[in-house]
Amino acid sequence: MAERALTEEAMQAGLNDIRLPPGAPGGIAAELLAAAGLGIAAALILAALLRLVTRVRVARPARPDPVEPEIDEGTEDARRRAALRRLKRDDPARYATLAAGLYRPGGLPAPEVLE
Repeated sequence: MAERALTEEAMQAGLNDIRLPPGAPGGIAAELLAAAGLGIAAALILAALLRLVTRVRVARPARPDPVEPEIDEGTEDARRRAALRRLKRDDPARYATLAAGLYRPGGLPAPEVLE
C-alpha cells in the first residue's frame, strides 16, 4: 500500500488524459492526428484478427481423373498401368488378389483382363 495518502491534486492530475506537452509543435492538430493514428492501427489489427477467425473455406473443384488419358495412349504398358489404377480405385478386392503376382516376371495381366 502507499506509505502516504495521495492528495486530491495528485489524484486529479493522474486522472487527466495523457496529452502532448503544451509547447509541442502542432498543438491540438498533433493530438488529433496521434489519436487518429492509434485508432487506425487498432482497427487494422482488429480487421486482421477477424479475417483470420472468419475465413471462408472455398471448395476446390475436383481434379480430373489422371487415369483416363493414359488409357487412350497407344502403348500397352500405359494401358496396363491405367487399368491397374482404375481397378485399385473401383474394385480393391480384385486388385488385392492380383497384387501378389504383379512384381513377378510376367505377372502383369493383359489390359483386356484388367478392363
